[in-house]
Amino acid sequence: MTAIEITAIVPITERVEHVDQLILSYHHALAKLNKPYEFLFLVSPQWNNYKPSLEAIIAQGVPGKIVSFSRSFGEATAIQVGGEMAHGDIILTLTPYEQIAPESIPQLIENLQGETQMVIVNRSPRIDASFNQLQSRWFHGILNMFADPKFNDMGCGIRAFRKEILKEIRLYGDLHRFIPLLAHQQGFKVKEIDIPQSPRDAHRRVYGAKTYLGRIFDLLTIIFLTKFNQKPLRFFGAGGAICLGISLLGLLYIGMERLFFDVAAADRPLLVVFSLLLVLGVQLGAIGLVGETIIFTHAKNSRPYTIRKIVND
Repeated sequence: MTAIEITAIVPITERVEHVDQLILSYHHALAKLNKPYEFLFLVSPQWNNYKPSLEAIIAQGVPGKIVSFSRSFGEATAIQVGGEMAHGDIILTLTPYEQIAPESIPQLIENLQGETQMVIVNRSPRIDASFNQLQSRWFHGILNMFADPKFNDMGCGIRAFRKEILKEIRLYGDLHRFIPLLAHQQGFKVKEIDIPQSPRDAHRRVYGAKTYLGRIFDLLTIIFLTKFNQKPLRFFGAGGAICLGISLLGLLYIGMERLFFDVAAADRPLLVVFSLLLVLGVQLGAIGLVGETIIFTHAKNSRPYTIRKIVND
């Protein structure tokens, strides 16, 4: 039996469109690579109605298997599980809705060579609604203020990467969107290529307030994990220093007014505000110190790096 080289993971967890037709298009595109491949369909319970279609596709000759979850664990968990079950050394994550033309999929595999260990897609040119493009620019603008390197399309779920990456990073929650940043932090080389956006991905998408709030929390999470995970005092200490600086200046101002201009301080709301800022600044600094202590204690068990090659070992 020929060894599998490529495992295409299709997490069916959030949004599904024309999945039977799309999977067949993926299948035909991968067949052109002349490399053995397999599909892994990871299905959350709310999408079980698509399982008959997937079973029919497999019966038609598409190599793959269907994995059903007992409850919805999210796309990040689905990709993590898919990586553990994959037989191929190359992982290809594909969306159950069309973001780029399936015929473009081989470009990712072709660019995955040399020292490049992950290839991601930047849908360019974008042809979707102006509102969606504005959301994307806002999201990436904030992210790229802190992220290094700077990527242009973290919302595209089509990626190709070496299987070892999933062994070195831990996915949970909604961190699947930030796999390239997590991989880069671990020392893997990530390449972004431009592929035109599919017309089927061009319709206007408006989400609820809960989704947008979640995106804000996701941004804070990934910024902390990639920039301050090993140095929490810089993250919390910066906020604490700002609060302390404002509170001390404010309290000094109120004290000067009380001593030299006979202005009462006890009944002023600003006194309460500056006092609260003082307490908050001390607490943020203390949280940062506790974080540093925890990291120091567990430093010998953590490995925030990846060894690429050892010569003449």
